[in-house]
Amino acid sequence: MCRHGLPDSHDLKCRSQQEDLTRWNPSYSEPLDRWFFYVDLARSILGAAAALHQGRNASQREWASIYLAQGGVGPIDEFVEVFNQGPGLARNFIASAVPHWLGIGGVLPQLKWGNKPDSSPTFSLTAKTFGFLGVQLMVGMAKGHSTYFCDGCGNPYLREGRKPQTGRRNFCRECGEKASNRQRQQRHSNKLKAQANRG
Repeated sequence: MCRHGLPDSHDLKCRSQQEDLTRWNPSYSEPLDRWFFYVDLARSILGAAAALHQGRNASQREWASIYLAQGGVGPIDEFVEVFNQGPGLARNFIASAVPHWLGIGGVLPQLKWGNKPDSSPTFSLTAKTFGFLGVQLMVGMAKGHSTYFCDGCGNPYLREGRKPQTGRRNFCRECGEKASNRQRQQRHSNKLKAQANRG
């Protein structure tokens, strides 16, 4: 945590708070209360997300924690009342908390492509500890386990459940539904053709 009360990854010029730079092995310090603040925020984000996944309303304490962390200054009561009326606004609000965490955590995408002729590009995320905690929050909120690239639209997505089978195409939810519909129509068409040939 730097002098701004943020993880030092929020700005490359920032460093953790330093106690004594006169010794050959400088010592560093940081306030634990800021870590407890982010622990409470992470707990609130995951708790509110779990409630929304289960069709429940998140608690006022969870909403207040997320609201204050994003700079909210007004009374939270009106916001909570609106959030509890329907999931749409609540989902958007809680989803906005994670990109904020990733931003101050300095999370950066990295693409590598090896020198071998048969090598494939690999995608990864680089960050310090605080940033990786944000990545885990994102995965936990999405109930996903791993990031894969959709063979339909080409975009990365968080996959729920089992890993895709080796050698088989894999799709995000939207493209998967379209692919399933196409396969169903193709099977139906093949069945009609086979019946026509027999007749």
